[in-house]
Amino acid sequence: MTLELVEGHRGPVKTRYLRYIASVAPDAGAKARALRLALEQARADRNIDALTDIVAEAEEVGAPVERHSPALESEVAADRAPLEARVAEARSSGNKDKLWHAYIDLGNFHAEHGAANEALKVFMRTRDCSQSTMQALQTCLRVIEQAIELEQWVHVSTYRKRAEAFGAECPPAISGTVAEIALYGALCALASFDRQALKDKVINSIAFQEVLEAVPEALEAFCRPFHRVSLASVSAGLGLGPPAIERELVALIEDGRLRGRIDAADGVYEVEQAEEGPRTLESLLAAGTSFVDGTRALVLRGCVVQHKLAQVIGLV
Repeated sequence: MTLELVEGHRGPVKTRYLRYIASVAPDAGAKARALRLALEQARADRNIDALTDIVAEAEEVGAPVERHSPALESEVAADRAPLEARVAEARSSGNKDKLWHAYIDLGNFHAEHGAANEALKVFMRTRDCSQSTMQALQTCLRVIEQAIELEQWVHVSTYRKRAEAFGAECPPAISGTVAEIALYGALCALASFDRQALKDKVINSIAFQEVLEAVPEALEAFCRPFHRVSLASVSAGLGLGPPAIERELVALIEDGRLRGRIDAADGVYEVEQAEEGPRTLESLLAAGTSFVDGTRALVLRGCVVQHKLAQVIGLV
């Protein structure tokens, strides 16, 4: 069952999980199976370091595995060479923005192939060539990711503080809206917590409830399709008292998210209907003005023709 759960992962993370399963497996058969799966994933990622370690671990438990060929190392080196050449070219040109992107591409290459140490070194070099808050923040996040994998907690703490400082300067596109925080926070919680942790840390969390309640999607979706809605029915559907529903609706109307009014006497919310009378009158007046202008033009033309002035003023 544990091995089946690992199938949802990809890349070096999957390899690391499989190696951990092999280290705690209760019997030799499960250990050998986990190591073979780890070897397949490491070979697919062309993770040379992991391949070497897995072969050694398999030999210790007597599991037959196939060693990687030297050609694989040559392929990885051939793919890495252009990236290193781009770094050298950008460094010689003195273009820091180009150098930052070259370092990022090289670091991503190392990370994808499981070389976390090399990836960390490359990402840390991007500090001195970051040209914007966005680049500085991306540098911090990449360093933190690799430092966590290597369990270098000093780097994690240092770059976390730097990322928080840069995050305060980020534009809204980076820092996100309340709706994005609620959505991404809920998704991460669903992916990470069990039922009890979800209840304790999300549903019953006072801090996160404030974020969720700041995005009244349910109330908006309940009222938008209807021209007239009973506050009592909305209250029963959402589990809130009528006064609370009324306050929420007032906030939505003031924000422009709903176009309507609340009839407190009847206890209903009504969508504002645009009056057709003024609009119809305006269209009639415009049509009448156009008709009058056309008639005047015809009368003028008739007078010109009657008095034989067409040739004088150039009319046909």
